[in-house]
Amino acid sequence: MNNTLVIYGSEHESAKETAEILGFIIGNAKVTSVNDAPSDVDGYDNICLVFTYYGPLAAKDWVEKNVASVSLKKLVVVGVKIQDKHFFDHVHAIEKITGVDAIVRSTGMFDPEGASLLGEDLAAVLRAPEKKMEDADLKVEIEKILKEHKTLALATASETYTRCTPLEYIYRKNRIYILTEGGMKFRGLLVNKNVSFAIYKESDSMDDLEGLQVQGEARLVDFMNEEYENVLEFKGIDPEKIKAMPNEMHLICIEPTKCDVLCTAFKEKGFSVKQQLVIK
Repeated sequence: MNNTLVIYGSEHESAKETAEILGFIIGNAKVTSVNDAPSDVDGYDNICLVFTYYGPLAAKDWVEKNVASVSLKKLVVVGVKIQDKHFFDHVHAIEKITGVDAIVRSTGMFDPEGASLLGEDLAAVLRAPEKKMEDADLKVEIEKILKEHKTLALATASETYTRCTPLEYIYRKNRIYILTEGGMKFRGLLVNKNVSFAIYKESDSMDDLEGLQVQGEARLVDFMNEEYENVLEFKGIDPEKIKAMPNEMHLICIEPTKCDVLCTAFKEKGFSVKQQLVIK
């Protein structure tokens, strides 16, 4: 388990709020003020220090007191509402104390959306698999999951509306196709091409887990164009039956951009159970 201790270095609300957002998004995290931070950090792989202009000294004091254990961890330093020169002076001082090259980020003024994006960025860095599978091999594993299943849960959203819909899908030529009569999922889909879907295997054991989360871009395929008819042929559906229906059947195509896989079987092959494939 990859655990992170997030310490905010002052009682200033922006530091605390940023730390809490980072903790939620990074995951497997404990968030605490520097005054309550534990001296025993053996259960953590990463230390993330978050401070404003008023918090660096307290953070440095904590680091100095626990330098023997902190120097063995992956270290992140995040500055909130602090001028770059002053911020980097404090970062360099912490790096000198620990002998660790820190992962450094600065957010400027506090902003929940900005802090969330920072959390996503740090999650990718801190939770990167220690034993990464080659992209070509991971793609084979992802295709295996996609071919073994027939249903997914598709999430679509607009600014004020979200929907998650269980649907049958067709996997063809690295794309996901969904044949559908319509419905509330289109309330988000028609205004926001960014979608996500999940596929998983049911299991009663933590030693037998398999799940796939995919982010991608969706588009509607024109009715009965060449692509539409090719998907019908691949699925063994007579186009004339679709044309004869009283309602139109819409074809959604999803182009995956990022795939996150959790598979405990990867461990038997010498890899981390969590893997990620970014599709360019």
